Amino acid sequence: MLRLKERSEVVLDEGEHCSFQWVLPRDALQLQLIEDEDACLKALYCL
Repeated sequence: MLRLKERSEVVLDEGEHCSFQWVLPRDALQLQLIEDEDACLKALYCL
């Protein structure tokens, strides 16, 4: 998990994204992800 000392501004490319949210890896599994992203999260974070 990434931990930042300070919050920084998130800049989105309007042609690619319309919003963002910070979530814990286990909570990300409940989101609509790109293909095989769930397997990546499970492997990386031992979920």
